[in-house]
Amino acid sequence: MLKNNKNYYNELLDINGLGKKHISNLYAKYGLNTKFAEKKYKKKHLMLIKQNVKKGWFDKKLAENVKNNIKFLIKIKTYKGTRHKLKYPVRGQRTHTNGKTTKKIKY
Repeated sequence: MLKNNKNYYNELLDINGLGKKHISNLYAKYGLNTKFAEKKYKKKHLMLIKQNVKKGWFDKKLAENVKNNIKFLIKIKTYKGTRHKLKYPVRGQRTHTNGKTTKKIKY
């Protein structure tokens, strides 16, 4: 998951669902500073961060969960589900002047 030749902090940022704040909280939890080089960190600290990331709802698990939630909304025929099905804006955005790009037929 994490490659040795890249900066761990930047590598963690590439994972879907992890932001700067969450990563800095993980580093702080194990007493690490994001400003230092990763070579100075002990391997046990980096392994704890990797395990914590694997346990959480990140990357594939997160994307699959969102997809299942949308499918469920479509299945029970809620307003939100029908908006997803028609590829319209879901959260109350206007469609009269904005949001036309998703409506266009693509050839």
